[in-house]
Amino acid sequence: MYHQNLLAAERSAWALTQADVAILLGLSADTIGNYELCERLPSVVTAIGMMLIFGKTFAQLCPDLAREVASDILPRAQAFSIKVENRPATTRRRNQDFLTKLAERLSSILPDA
Repeated sequence: MYHQNLLAAERSAWALTQADVAILLGLSADTIGNYELCERLPSVVTAIGMMLIFGKTFAQLCPDLAREVASDILPRAQAFSIKVENRPATTRRRNQDFLTKLAERLSSILPDA
């Protein structure tokens, strides 16, 4: 599936070339091009590097991918909330607090959720 990302726009905003970003990340310019064209997903280490370089979250850099992942998590979180009901009170409260915070994070990515 094609995922729009804002890597090229962010790079261009700073007048950086693909080769410049590649040097910072220890990769090739071709690899950066593949990320920008959504032909390849970065490793976790590379994604963290991108976040540090551009000062943005990965969800801000790759919003379509973030929405897809959030859409996958949402039904799992709903199923998990049912499982939480059978836990001891202290654990249940902490899990419910966690689920509330998770719902807030998901709704920031999935406004219709």
